[in-house]
Amino acid sequence: MTFGSSLLAAIPGLRHAFFTREGGVSGGIYEGLNGGLGSNDDPANVAENRRRMAEQMGVAPERLLSAHQIHSPDVVVATGPWQGDKPRADALVTSTEGIAIGVTAADCGPILFADAAARVIGAAHAGWKGALTGVLESTIEAMEKLGADRSGIVAAIGPLIRQHSYEVGGEFVERFLDLPPPRPLARAAARPALVLSRTRLVLNGGRCSHQMNTTVLPSIFSR
Repeated sequence: MTFGSSLLAAIPGLRHAFFTREGGVSGGIYEGLNGGLGSNDDPANVAENRRRMAEQMGVAPERLLSAHQIHSPDVVVATGPWQGDKPRADALVTSTEGIAIGVTAADCGPILFADAAARVIGAAHAGWKGALTGVLESTIEAMEKLGADRSGIVAAIGPLIRQHSYEVGGEFVERFLDLPPPRPLARAAARPALVLSRTRLVLNGGRCSHQMNTTVLPSIFSR
């Protein structure tokens, strides 16, 4: 089972998906479509799951690229399969045809970006820490360096944790009070409001769609 964005689906030649755990071969705590290369799942199951995802994206398995995520504002440019270990970052961008880039998310926000005219795409993993420290800004800036125009970029936010499942204390809210307006503090700095607000802010005229599901859906990758 996957979710999609009408904005991204309207771009010719672009495939995208927000995968859930359904449709995979892993068992136990990784049951379903676990594509986490760093997990303790059976490597053969992970490989098969990633093959299925790559097939849906129309690429070879080795051209489905993800990073070692560390809740940072860091972004890497993908031009082909990684040589050696995966880079440590929370966003990827590319202008290379035939590459699928992706991020993993449990309760954080997975965000996909595309500039149809420039043929530049991006993917970012934005939890509260990444959104606060600039992962969205870093992604857009990296796309611009590849030729994208900020006003022509569209973004799609995938399923992420909602307010009724995410309780925080006053000390957490204090972190956001220093943010410049608009301050996304609805319902005690709710993560969807933060991610959506920051995405719209950095796009500066671009378009953004979002899937605000009431149920938190497990991501394609297990931690």
